[in-house]
Amino acid sequence: MTPERWQEIKAICDAALECPVDERAAFVALACGRDDELLHEVETLLAHANAASEFLSVPASAIIAQLLRASASPIDVGKPTYPADDPARFVKRRCP
Repeated sequence: MTPERWQEIKAICDAALECPVDERAAFVALACGRDDELLHEVETLLAHANAASEFLSVPASAIIAQLLRASASPIDVGKPTYPADDPARFVKRRCP
């Protein structure tokens, strides 16, 4: 791809991102005209831009809280998650 072609693709994408979402497809089709390769490149770049804008749109803490609420077994703070009634059994003993 030539630098000029990349500038053309970028310019159309930048302008399309300024359009309301429901008008983008019509704008891109008009801007690309009959150049199917240009249309494909612009649509691909816009799809990646949309995916990137949605990345972490919800804070990780909110997702974790939702998963904890939906958990089948509640987590008891302070309670061992493994049956460890005698922690000494996990310690290697050096005495005979």
